Amino acid sequence: MKTSKELNWVIDLAEQSGEILLKYSSQIESLERHHKAGQGFATQADEESERFLIKEISKVYPTDQFLAEESFFKSGKKEYSECKNGRVWFIDPLDGTNNFVNGIPYYSVCIGLVEDSVVKLGVVYNPFTGDCYFAEKGKGAYYENKLREIPMRKISKAKNLTKMSESMVSLGIISSRKLDVKSDYQKLVTMMKIIRAARKFGSAALDMCMVASGQLDAYIETSLKPWDVAAASLILTESEVIITDLDCLDYNVFKPGVFAAREPLYSEIKNFLLAEK
Repeated sequence: MKTSKELNWVIDLAEQSGEILLKYSSQIESLERHHKAGQGFATQADEESERFLIKEISKVYPTDQFLAEESFFKSGKKEYSECKNGRVWFIDPLDGTNNFVNGIPYYSVCIGLVEDSVVKLGVVYNPFTGDCYFAEKGKGAYYENKLREIPMRKISKAKNLTKMSESMVSLGIISSRKLDVKSDYQKLVTMMKIIRAARKFGSAALDMCMVASGQLDAYIETSLKPWDVAAASLILTESEVIITDLDCLDYNVFKPGVFAAREPLYSEIKNFLLAEK
């Protein structure tokens, strides 16, 4: 597949943003950090990465809107209503800040282009490993790694025949303090007793991309923000993964709960989730 100029440009921006993160990764002890009112914390690395992306995109698309993690929290806004129409760039400049500040090389730059609430383009890039996942709506999902000289290849798999009892799932129970509903907590605790293994690596976007690539069997999380999931959600759907909310209803990037898996595993987990209500 020949990727579009716009997608190639966004991949290049993600790589340049990744260089900013790598620069700060060698200065972790001296990084300035500030808390975001119960939403974790941000560092100089998050903020500089975001400023760079907004600046560069604005040069090309001066009338486009942005929903970017750090600037959203600084604005004091609580709603996303103004971001549901027109062209909006959903940006997480550093997905996996906790990993980053502890020197764990599992974090990513996430850039998604959303038009009228529909994701049209998505890039998720881990600057430390070079893993890059990307997709355009209707054109499939792809992976490449320039650092390891792995050429672009399509991510596509129609089915996952793994049984729920043998599945490895990225499960939101690891971040249990985010679970506001007791029933959700109990549901996921029960699920942990059924599946083969639960994993939570610390970057929602990369975990979802691991479902797309087949390294994880399913992804379930109860509390995500639009910038966490916009780019990765398109990579999932374009790689033939079903993505819904936790009620197994149609998904959109403004819903906090995510459930993703390929059939027929999707249906088996769906039956469990709905039966546990």
